[in-house]
Amino acid sequence: MTRILIAEDDDGVRLFLRDALAREHHVVLAVDGAHALQCIAECVEPFDVVLTDLRMPGASGMEVLAATRARFPGTPVIVLTAFGDVPNAVEAMRKGAFDYLQKPLESLALLRERVRASLIAS
Repeated sequence: MTRILIAEDDDGVRLFLRDALAREHHVVLAVDGAHALQCIAECVEPFDVVLTDLRMPGASGMEVLAATRARFPGTPVIVLTAFGDVPNAVEAMRKGAFDYLQKPLESLALLRERVRASLIAS
């Protein structure tokens, strides 16, 4: 079963994402950026996908992206944010994000499709 790290500081969004993906994947939850960095640093096997909010306490989504790319370069990272703008999206993609999605998400189907696509691409 594939392993997904979800780094999201909003409890409701974090649980919503977990519920959307838990049937098909083993989901590990990080309550903020610092917790996500700890999960990445301590895991023995790389996560198959990392979903990270852009703005979180402890560490930003860009820091989670950088840590993931440094430790597990093949792991795709999908950045989620309610504060999306073109410069942030360009920066995330330039730094190696697989995708950049705006919250609220258009649909659960879109989330699942982007996760599937990232798994195929990795």
